[in-house]
Amino acid sequence: MVPQRNDASLDMETHGLLVVATNVDFAVYWTKLLDQQQQNHYTKTDSPAGLARKYRCLVCVKDPDSMDRLEAFQSKGTIVTHYVDAAKSSKRVFVRHKPMTTTTNNDDQHHWQECRLRITNVGHEKFRAACVRTKYKDSMDSNLAHWLWGPDDDSMNEVQYVMEIEGVAMTARKHQIRGQLAALGFPIVGDVLYGGGKCDIHSNHHVWQRMALQCCEVSFKEPEWDNNKDTKGKKKKK
Repeated sequence: MVPQRNDASLDMETHGLLVVATNVDFAVYWTKLLDQQQQNHYTKTDSPAGLARKYRCLVCVKDPDSMDRLEAFQSKGTIVTHYVDAAKSSKRVFVRHKPMTTTTNNDDQHHWQECRLRITNVGHEKFRAACVRTKYKDSMDSNLAHWLWGPDDDSMNEVQYVMEIEGVAMTARKHQIRGQLAALGFPIVGDVLYGGGKCDIHSNHHVWQRMALQCCEVSFKEPEWDNNKDTKGKKKKK
């Protein structure tokens, strides 16, 4: 069973680790961890509940100066904060500053929620970024853009590099990693919804779309069970 929540619904386009509860007790415990994480709005460190989810992704980069900006976030330990309009169901709006809502029209209501992301690693240990466009035709990188987006996708012409990023989501919002990175100017490769281009994988005569985002680590405080109670919370009979 997977606890379903309005503010942290399952993103089916994300790959990697998935926490699945096999009993009611753990499902309730996991939901409490998410609630505690959501209430931790003003802490500048990870959630005191001990819940942390790390994501690894490949992002689109336009120029080397942009890489410097990402590395500054990582080196300074900056908590990147955005606000998302949770009232939107498909593509969500992520902004750096919470708008002042003045409308009284019930059909145009907004529900702004805080999103916090800490970038923990930028670039691969062997190279800073991969160049996807080069003027040298004999370079191995000259065709990488075609492999990622196809030769006819003109919408990605400004992307010059792709770069690996790891980050910890300090809040649990739908599309948070995707939306925050796109708002910073670094959409995830293959994320069509937020401007990362259409990335098609061809294998065994099949074609499917992949997004370069995965949950690579989940850590949480181990629950403390009361051995004097059964699975329904009732005291055991002696």
